[in-house]
Amino acid sequence: MVQALSAKFLTKFIEKHSLSQEVKKTIKTWYAPIAEQIALHQNRTKQTLVIGINGCQGSGKSTLTDFLNQYLRMYFGLNVVSISLDDYYLSASEREELATNIHPLLGTRGVPGTHKIEQLDHDLAALTRKTLKRPLFIRRFNKATDNPFPADKWTKISSPPDVIILEGWCVGLNAEPLDALKTPINQLEANEDQNGTWRNYVNNQLSGPYQKVFQRIDRGIMLKAPSFDVVAKWRKEQETKLRQSQTALANNKIMSEQEIDRFVLFFERLTRFGLAEFSENADITLHLNETRKIVDVTGRFKQLCFPEKLAIFTDLDGTLLDHYSYEFQPAKVSVFLCYELGFPIIPCTSKTFKEIIAIRTQLGLGTPFIVENGAAAFLPKKWLKEYLIDPVGLIEFGEFYIKEFGQPRSFWLSQLKQHASDFAHLYKGFSQMSNSQLAELTGLSEKDAEKAKLRHYSEPLHWFGDACQKKAFIKRMRENGATIIEGGRFLHVCGDESKGVALEWLFNQIKHELPGDWLSVALGDSENDSAMLEQADIAVQIKSMTHPFIQLQREKGVMRSSMPGPTGWHEVMMQLISELDNHHIERIKSIRNTALKEKHYG
Repeated sequence: MVQALSAKFLTKFIEKHSLSQEVKKTIKTWYAPIAEQIALHQNRTKQTLVIGINGCQGSGKSTLTDFLNQYLRMYFGLNVVSISLDDYYLSASEREELATNIHPLLGTRGVPGTHKIEQLDHDLAALTRKTLKRPLFIRRFNKATDNPFPADKWTKISSPPDVIILEGWCVGLNAEPLDALKTPINQLEANEDQNGTWRNYVNNQLSGPYQKVFQRIDRGIMLKAPSFDVVAKWRKEQETKLRQSQTALANNKIMSEQEIDRFVLFFERLTRFGLAEFSENADITLHLNETRKIVDVTGRFKQLCFPEKLAIFTDLDGTLLDHYSYEFQPAKVSVFLCYELGFPIIPCTSKTFKEIIAIRTQLGLGTPFIVENGAAAFLPKKWLKEYLIDPVGLIEFGEFYIKEFGQPRSFWLSQLKQHASDFAHLYKGFSQMSNSQLAELTGLSEKDAEKAKLRHYSEPLHWFGDACQKKAFIKRMRENGATIIEGGRFLHVCGDESKGVALEWLFNQIKHELPGDWLSVALGDSENDSAMLEQADIAVQIKSMTHPFIQLQREKGVMRSSMPGPTGWHEVMMQLISELDNHHIERIKSIRNTALKEKHYG
């Protein structure tokens, strides 16, 4: 992300609005990217941006509005003014006058025609000018008393804003076709507006003075309820919060459940119309389920705010790390850009847990990782907590949770002893080597060689027989349930788990828990990477320094680097990022100049 949300900021925001912890995920996944695009837009223009937020009662308009306001102010230094259409309600006496002169239903606040809409238009016109000749005072309405607050409680605006956020249940709506007004939509209209006077008046207001206001909106966002049926339930929750926030007032106008059931009928016609009409025209529509969880996003600016994301599953030796030196310096810039763009880099390797712990520190990664050719996935507790993922069905292991796919190493050692003792003179397993022997064989330090030996799910073998003997050995072990994977240096004896199976499981967790349009990318250079290269949406074959490109069964979605190791990794990842969408390039340009200096990426 352009600016990282701090845990302290999120905690304070959640407490202020009495929200559940689940909302943290909504904010980070959906609200923050919208705010970032607003900030990027304002970096390129001096014009005030007017954003309209539409949503039925209880959909979360106020929460989204307040988050955008605070985030844009604190993290991007923008001057933001938030305006609620509700704050422009007519007073009870003014509505009573409408009820007497036009129709009794206009005595109830809510529908177009019950706002001081000309005042709102005047205020928006003043706020979008380059200068304010004098301070402007934005109205505030007290729903507990059903009247405006006194003028000394109104919001004072002293300077022109960079961003104006206008939120309201009917913000941005067009008027209904006249033919639609002929038939009552509910009992309220059938019994109390039999000749259609009320609904025609409301529609005329919406087509006239309200459109003048809505034409000032530059970007429209909708929080779309799954149906009108949830509105009463959400409104009751809203009223409960309002009741809890108010001290005892003799003139308290907070509604009972029965009053709410009647109240929402006033909104039914235009809410149903808006769910169909405005959601098709909004720049961004956030689709909610019955618990207000965002389950989808659509709209003209979907790609602008929510560009495709890459989940990057990468082999290490010979791919992200140099085959001989184990360095990743040539890929450092692209690794950092992936982090900034929110693309998790997930090591998927033959290496052990102990080896990965050291390497991910070197790379600055805080993401999950897959060990021993897909035998297990390790998910950091901190990562699960950050994205509010429930570790159900996972094994707790220190600072991690584990999803196991394979048998323990002891099982495979017994299989080798039982079924391949006549081949024992043709190989030497890691379990049979000293630290110094493995260090001499691999070029690792003895300390790193010790980590490489600490395997949990497989046994690597250094083979020194000929090709025919190796073929016979592999056939024997496979007949007895083992899988033999040929890596860059060693044969790996393990189960039928694979990097592909582990990738599929972990990618499904990411897609389910981190909403968005995700693509999986697998990068590898050898035969033991083939399963994940076949499984991923995009397969990237990194040129090897020791053997030709392996043959894949798939033909589509395959890329090959022209350079080996981390140089090839950087080459392909920069190509992928640039081809995904121009909006990613805009985000890259926004990264601070200090970003590419020496720093920790995790």
